[in-house]
Amino acid sequence: MKIKDYDHLVIFFPPLFRIIMLILSVFIALSIFLYPLTPGEHGSNILPIVILVICLASAAYNEKWSFDRNRKTVTSSTSVLFYRRIRKFRMEDITDISLLRVVKRKKPESSFLKLSLSLKNSITADIELIPSHDLANALKKAETLANFCSLPFNNCSNTTV
Repeated sequence: MKIKDYDHLVIFFPPLFRIIMLILSVFIALSIFLYPLTPGEHGSNILPIVILVICLASAAYNEKWSFDRNRKTVTSSTSVLFYRRIRKFRMEDITDISLLRVVKRKKPESSFLKLSLSLKNSITADIELIPSHDLANALKKAETLANFCSLPFNNCSNTTV
């Protein structure tokens, strides 16, 4: 989360993740090309190639939420390579900022927190999933966002999925 100026706040996917995925991709590609399997060896190069493709796709993923108080808009942008999805919301259509603890039915100990925008038409727009052990950071982020947008903060109870 970064406050660019008084009227503009941005939540974005960390660039460090993309850099790590690119470095990992380079190491995997080098291992595939420098140490290929000879015809008599058992195994295949398919698994390293699949992992390489996943790492490259992860490096190409980008997500950003922009909150603009001047224009009274919230913009969500998600992209992977050539695919891009942009959603815009008016701030007056947002009822509150909510933080919801989601508990998995099969693994109750692995819960997570969901930071969301609650809209007037009973739809939620999920901003971020945060591990439940990082509650202090999630609360700080949700409260900062609610204060920035002048919206109420709703700290919800548990939900099971």
